[in-house]
Amino acid sequence: MDMHLFRAARTGVGRRLLRPPLLVAGDALPVQARQVGTCPPARHIQPSQYRQYTLQRAPSLVRKTAVRKVKVDDLLFSQKDVPVLGFWEQRVSAMAPEDVTGEDCFNAATHYCAIATNGLSTWKGRLAQEYGIDIYTLHYTALSLLGDEPGPSWRLGLHMLRTASDLGYDPSTLTLIGLLTKTRDDSSASAQFREVMPRFDKLVRSGRNPDALTLQGILLRRQQRDNQALVQFDRAIKATASIDTTNVPAGQRQSPAQTVAAELVETALANANAPPDTTSVSVADNGTVIRPPKWNWEAPCHLERGRILLQEGRRKEAEAAFRIAAVELDQAEAYLELARILPEGLQDREEYLVRAAISLDPKACLMLADEELKKARRAANLSDSGKSDDHRTRATEWFHLAGSADKAEKVRSGLEAPV
Repeated sequence: MDMHLFRAARTGVGRRLLRPPLLVAGDALPVQARQVGTCPPARHIQPSQYRQYTLQRAPSLVRKTAVRKVKVDDLLFSQKDVPVLGFWEQRVSAMAPEDVTGEDCFNAATHYCAIATNGLSTWKGRLAQEYGIDIYTLHYTALSLLGDEPGPSWRLGLHMLRTASDLGYDPSTLTLIGLLTKTRDDSSASAQFREVMPRFDKLVRSGRNPDALTLQGILLRRQQRDNQALVQFDRAIKATASIDTTNVPAGQRQSPAQTVAAELVETALANANAPPDTTSVSVADNGTVIRPPKWNWEAPCHLERGRILLQEGRRKEAEAAFRIAAVELDQAEAYLELARILPEGLQDREEYLVRAAISLDPKACLMLADEELKKARRAANLSDSGKSDDHRTRATEWFHLAGSADKAEKVRSGLEAPV
């Protein structure tokens, strides 16, 4: 792919590849925890996240005429911790559903900082009773504070998530666990997760929440318990399938005896020939047909499941899982995994590598640099010096994007630089 096309592509599908999933963040997290790109966009709102969810569970939203005063010395935050209204208008439009506005989040953050203390947790119920802040709005206010880079607002955003989780809002609990999967060390015993884990475990035991099951699988993968992780990923897929077929006549439902692996293979093969369902998909700038995820963590579920299957030698099933995560859900890491198992020289393989490289995945950039060097050698063997030079130039650029300036310099100097 020409580098000019690569740069143009970065303004299209690349932005989708770089966009984090339901954003999670942490209090004074290490650098490794800042990259949160395996999560689905927050605008794919699941039914359990609709405002009605919280209206049925939150305390009464009727405002009281008198608002209790809190001693300034007892407050955890000050009004200086609240960004200006313009910040909220920009963030909320990208992070929250349409029924949450920037002004809503600005007001929620302002009132939160005026009431949150280190004392008894009775103030949490007063968020709704005295200020009309439901936990649905609180959740998206927190997400808006947790941007791509760590900053002063992270502490406030994380505290809001903990509060919403304490009040029984499952999406906040899952977001916090999503953060746990992004930290390098095992922080499950730390204070910020200790109180969340029992609520998360309850969601996993219910077997009905595919996001909880997927996150449990990812946590098990971190502990190198791949067999148990695979079970959780399969449970997540089955949980969604059972939800999707609730209103399907019994005669049209798939047999329970059909395994998840067979379903994935069948789906991947069928999608290769079937026309897209344009009522539920979008088309990227490069023509790729992309559908919304069925649950927030669907792409990571298929990605990690495929990696386990590949380790077990179940190559066909792994490829099917990678295809769902990559081709259907536009997951950058899945494009790379798919390219790795395809034969060299296949046109799709290079295309998948480019899509992974758009997210600046260094491994994909290195593989593309290697491909360009091979093309340069073949052109040189055919005495086509001009074409060979073009390929070497592209290889140099890919090495630079991969952060390998030394290899780029070797190529520029006429030396071969093996990947």
